[in-house]
Amino acid sequence: MSIVDEAARSLEDPREKAAEQDYFDVSVEARQRACDYWDHGPVSGSTPAEREAFLKQRRRHECPEPGEAVAHGRIDAEDGTKLYIGRRYIKDEDGAPLVISWKTKAAVPFYQATPVDPQGLARKRTFESLNNHVIHYTDTWFVEKPNAEAPDAHVDEPTSSPEYSDVLLEALEANRSGEMKDIVLTIMAAQDRIIRADKDQLLVVQGGPGTGKTAVALHRVSWLLYNFQDTINPEDVLVVGPNPTFTKYIRKVLPDLGDKDVVQRSLHDFMGSRVVVTATESPEIAAIKGSARMADVISAALYGQLTVPTEPIVLKRQGSGAPVTISAGDAADAVRGLRAQKYDVGRRRLRARLAELGARQLGWRGIASFEDLFDAKSLEGALNALWPEVNAVDFIRGLLGSVDALLRAGVGILGKEESALLYRPVDGNAALQPWTLDDLALIDEAQSILTSVETRYAHIVVDEAQDLSEMQLRAVRRRSKTGSMTVVGDIAQSTGAHARDSWVTVLAHLRSDLPSQIAELEHGYRVPSEVFDVARPVLALAAPNVTPPDIVRTVGSEPSWIRSEPAAFVEDVLAAARGHASLGRFVGIIADQKHWPALAERFRADGMTWSQSDKGQLGSTYNLVSPHDAKGLEFDAVVLADPATLVAEPHGHRLLYIALTRTTKYLDVVFPRGTLPEVLRPFTGDAPEAPEVETAFGGLDADEELAKLGPVERTIAEQTAAVFADQIRGTVQDKLHAAVVAKIMKELLG
Repeated sequence: MSIVDEAARSLEDPREKAAEQDYFDVSVEARQRACDYWDHGPVSGSTPAEREAFLKQRRRHECPEPGEAVAHGRIDAEDGTKLYIGRRYIKDEDGAPLVISWKTKAAVPFYQATPVDPQGLARKRTFESLNNHVIHYTDTWFVEKPNAEAPDAHVDEPTSSPEYSDVLLEALEANRSGEMKDIVLTIMAAQDRIIRADKDQLLVVQGGPGTGKTAVALHRVSWLLYNFQDTINPEDVLVVGPNPTFTKYIRKVLPDLGDKDVVQRSLHDFMGSRVVVTATESPEIAAIKGSARMADVISAALYGQLTVPTEPIVLKRQGSGAPVTISAGDAADAVRGLRAQKYDVGRRRLRARLAELGARQLGWRGIASFEDLFDAKSLEGALNALWPEVNAVDFIRGLLGSVDALLRAGVGILGKEESALLYRPVDGNAALQPWTLDDLALIDEAQSILTSVETRYAHIVVDEAQDLSEMQLRAVRRRSKTGSMTVVGDIAQSTGAHARDSWVTVLAHLRSDLPSQIAELEHGYRVPSEVFDVARPVLALAAPNVTPPDIVRTVGSEPSWIRSEPAAFVEDVLAAARGHASLGRFVGIIADQKHWPALAERFRADGMTWSQSDKGQLGSTYNLVSPHDAKGLEFDAVVLADPATLVAEPHGHRLLYIALTRTTKYLDVVFPRGTLPEVLRPFTGDAPEAPEVETAFGGLDADEELAKLGPVERTIAEQTAAVFADQIRGTVQDKLHAAVVAKIMKELLG
């Protein structure tokens, strides 16, 4: 607690505080009466529609946990009107409001009023409570306090920034767990404006680490469900996260806000729960599979299976087996006329059309089903010869397993080299097919051409959307009824095969007919300034066009830099993690996966329990997390292991930026001595250790070798060496110099 907070509490008027507690007590009793009614009241309504409407309202009035405070704020208008604001609407026995929901229009001033724009308020009061017991209240005055007012709990001078509050900072100081919490109490003005943005639009929310973009998107869902109850049900909303770990992390936010039936899926689950991802893709292949061009390849391959007959089609009569001949011309016209249909629709209609053409040869007219006239096996055989039956999973498996099929379908779309890269031999056992995440989007595309997606949603939220491929974006768009979406991410954290530098292509492939806008969250709340000062120069390299967030918080703890000897590296990483865990902190160990086996072995040897992000896990203490999976997560303490291995990856500085900005308080960077990436060296004064030149050169001494040459030869050798050295320095990372030189010498001397 700060000195200001202590002074404020000492000034609280006991009578005022007691009056607020009385109001809380009255309100909680009213809330309980409503809960008893909705939980135990009879299902009213004389018609099924009325009963369904009643049950729908009952689901919307599910009771909160008993200890949930009835209100977290109060606003006093200049005209003396007072409104209490909480998670749920509460009314007294006469139907008058005791507490209004934070989602209502009337609650907007609580979140958006500032000294510059008080929105008609004289005062805003914020409550701190436990089990509905008022512990403390804080007042912010927007007008001069009346002299008659008793001393209250806040200094009169408003904060200099509307994006900063003691309540917010207190919430950020609380320890983290494996689940995200709601931010109803701490919503800032800029966040609130995005939460309440128009429903019918494609809204992109760009925000740096700790700006609250994920929480904003989830609270926007709750706001939409409250304010558009007649048109949107919870099950009509889809929230898509990048991986199972992230989905687990956010899963309780909406239920805690009272919205329990919203569909929350990982990217894998929402595209293809029938197919298990067991493999990863090379960046080159992933880039091809993720390109929107693959939609045309798949369509061409599917419809390329159709046969326009040049010979008559023969059907057999039901019962007698007598042949009935359909001319090649009539059958060909039937196939051509149905090519514009969905594949399965066209196939179904072709079956009916063939039966109709056959019935005409028999002179049959006006019966209910011509198909009953013909042997089912005969009719199915003729249909399969013209329009084969297709299963989306087997079709993509076969397409990727045939170079010829890829070349035929990719004419004018893919290059020959690209088709060759896509080829993957078909395993004899379909269950053992090594499916990747990018394959799922291909299967989803094929399914959409065959029929259509099973469920479409009134609103879709996509988190960490900066990494989605064009094909994955198409999969998202197919599931939207109208194009109403909230897309969340950070371009500076865009990595992988589908990394991008702007939101332009995302908007293009989501193809919404509704208005679209990009809203930016400018204030960073979670990452402390001590840590972001380290991340800032990394951001400048990773995404120079992205403006860093304005950091509003300090924690008084500088990052720790731990130099490690190679033999002690694993122990140093775990020692740093243990130090934080012993103080009850939620710890993330962010490391390249090449270090995971050694770390996991040491965890087991020491009898420690840990969770791994690649398994969708997020435990309460030790969490082993890849930089890719770390996006969107937050920990009390982060132990960043060997940052040079992150920088060595594609988009390495972006991965380093992600890893550095996952903490709310403490950061420990553990690195083998002499390997710290150049961008981080100013924080430690480290210089890269000089490679063992003699070892790299196999024992050769440069001076001795030069002495063996004549003046002209020596000059040529020195100039040539200087050129090669400049090329290596300019194109090869520092940590690789010794290995590259050694390999060159091995090639030359071998």
